[in-house]
Amino acid sequence: QVVTEQEFQLAEQNKLISELQGTISQLQAEVVSTRLHFLEQKQAQRETQSQLEALQHTELQTRVALELISSKYERYRNKIIQATFSVEGIQDPQGELTDDEVLEAMQKIFNERTEFQQMLKNKGSR
Repeated sequence: QVVTEQEFQLAEQNKLISELQGTISQLQAEVVSTRLHFLEQKQAQRETQSQLEALQHTELQTRVALELISSKYERYRNKIIQATFSVEGIQDPQGELTDDEVLEAMQKIFNERTEFQQMLKNKGSR
């Protein structure tokens, strides 16, 4: 009877060991899967970081280019204003000028010169 009881306990322990080994195998597979997922996430994070750095570099280059273009535009605009309002008969601007006001002043000068040239042609042909 003692032997039968011990055989029964041994069978129960073997069954328990078998179940535990199955659980261990399952957990090991989950660990491998989790590690793989972690490595994939790490790689994706590195790629995202690399893209971010590239975008930041591009943004910086764009800002520098924009500053350069803005500076050139302002210098060019100032030269146009200076040339436009240094013409005899044009009143000096009062305060800040809009692009439209500069364009109007330039158009006025062009029109006056065109009229003047037309008058000279008409006098020359008479």
